[in-house]
Amino acid sequence: MTLRTLKIAIIHLLISFSAYSDGFYTTINAGYSEISLREGAAEGGALKFGVGYQFHWQWYVEASFQHASPEEFNTLSSPITYSYTQLRESAEYTSAGIALLGKARGESGELFYRIGALVADVQGQSFATSSCQPLNANPLIDINDVSFLQCEYDDTVMGGIVGLGFDFFITPQIMIRTEAEHVSGENGFSANSAFIGLRYNF
Repeated sequence: MTLRTLKIAIIHLLISFSAYSDGFYTTINAGYSEISLREGAAEGGALKFGVGYQFHWQWYVEASFQHASPEEFNTLSSPITYSYTQLRESAEYTSAGIALLGKARGESGELFYRIGALVADVQGQSFATSSCQPLNANPLIDINDVSFLQCEYDDTVMGGIVGLGFDFFITPQIMIRTEAEHVSGENGFSANSAFIGLRYNF
């Protein structure tokens, strides 16, 4: 299933709110992600939006969008430390996923765990002095009499999700969500994220 197909499915789920809102909720979260790729590793801010439905007193199904734009990138092979500020290496990913959430309710809120799958579009650029393969290479850039290749990548990968979090009661409709999440996927892609945000029950 492609990222576009998942997005269309989630949009249909949102439209259904107008007729069937009982048991549905939505979340919006901000956080921090550490991303590992076959080309390197990156870390930075992330946003996550989710739509869920409680189909059993102990179980939810939740669809989500996530976007991370790391501000700092470090290549795995032969880092060019003196030129990072000039070359501005970067990475980012956008994903759409579906997950099953199991919950345990307490006096102050709900403890939950998450297991699911996602499709992620991973993009970025790094620099090398020799070869970019299997990445796409742009023309050489000369800095301080050293020639660099600008290596660009744009991959679509499948991955699995596991997570653990807690929704704190504020009112019957509003909860504060905290969550830690791990994603592992194809082509060396993985992400560790921590989020805090709001959940609204319809």
